[in-house]
Amino acid sequence: RCLMLRLRTFGSPAVERDGVVPEGAATQRKPLALLTLLAAAGERGHSRDQLLAYLWPETGPDRAPHRLNQALHALRRDLAAERLFLGSVKLRLNPEIISSDLDDFQKAHAAGDMEGAVALYRGHFLDGFHLRNAPEFDRWMEAERSRLLRICNDALEALAASAAAAGDARAAALWWRRLADQDLYSSRVTVHLMHALAASGNRADALQVARSYQERMETELEAVPNPAVVALSENLRKQPAGPTPSPPASAVSIAVLPLALLGADPSLGHFAEGLIEEVMAALGRIEGVRVVARISVTGLLGMGLEARELGRRLDARAILEGSIRQAENRLRVNANLVNVPDGCRVWSGSFDGLVDDPFAAQERLAHDIIDGLRKALDALRSG
Repeated sequence: RCLMLRLRTFGSPAVERDGVVPEGAATQRKPLALLTLLAAAGERGHSRDQLLAYLWPETGPDRAPHRLNQALHALRRDLAAERLFLGSVKLRLNPEIISSDLDDFQKAHAAGDMEGAVALYRGHFLDGFHLRNAPEFDRWMEAERSRLLRICNDALEALAASAAAAGDARAAALWWRRLADQDLYSSRVTVHLMHALAASGNRADALQVARSYQERMETELEAVPNPAVVALSENLRKQPAGPTPSPPASAVSIAVLPLALLGADPSLGHFAEGLIEEVMAALGRIEGVRVVARISVTGLLGMGLEARELGRRLDARAILEGSIRQAENRLRVNANLVNVPDGCRVWSGSFDGLVDDPFAAQERLAHDIIDGLRKALDALRSG
């Protein structure tokens, strides 16, 4: 039996054995891409036809299967692992022979081990990797890269929120800083990082974060910095030396659930997801409101929990839920805010929009929902 192999997919991809990269096929792009596709598929595996479509789309049907067989043979030979692959029609990696950081990352995330998951994220998925004449693989890689980055960012935000709730501003600042490094243009993340730094006694660092953000927006994007960052920076300059409070621990914590889709149009799901992102971002900019990380919410969906139990597990004071439906080019969103302690609805509203410009429609609807929520949020904060 060969020594255990390890496939690294975060950062520059490579196969290692005891920390050493073996020479041969595993250093070549097509075999590395093949291993990564199979690692991502897990127990489901990939059919040979799927692998051919991803990796040899321009090779004739008489030659492409031979190319795949050559790659499989070269990997087995050069990695000294005859049992590296399982299956014949559908191929998958043998977990007794090779492990991957991708598989470990997804398992840690599924188990709720956020710190373990982000520790495995040591760079963007297949960073700098590219295959010539393989557009389907490149599209898949870009989609996976975005999905995994989103999971990592949600996990970092959950860790930062947990540290802040525990009163550990220094740890919260560390998590927010790592998230800010991955999301350089997010005003919401910048504000949270500034609050955490100031609360831990690093006001000078908080002001430097604001300066760096403003410079990036003005020089790289030629855009106006978000007023929330500018206002917080000005407030920090006026305050006397010493720690300033982070967003208050007593802030109203809200869990935002995915919208229920009332219709069969698959594009409605993409629109609804974007709308929820807009709503969460807008809520996060409201002083005295803390938004539960999406990763925490999705981990409990599908369990059939009633509002009070769901809120208790998420440490949320309120839950925002709703539905969306479409008729021709018109949309209607119904939203409800549920008070977790008693399970009663404290606010509801209906909002209409047009889908001619999806991004503009998402922004307008999110703005209308937040405007409608403000009085209810004020009541929850004062209560």
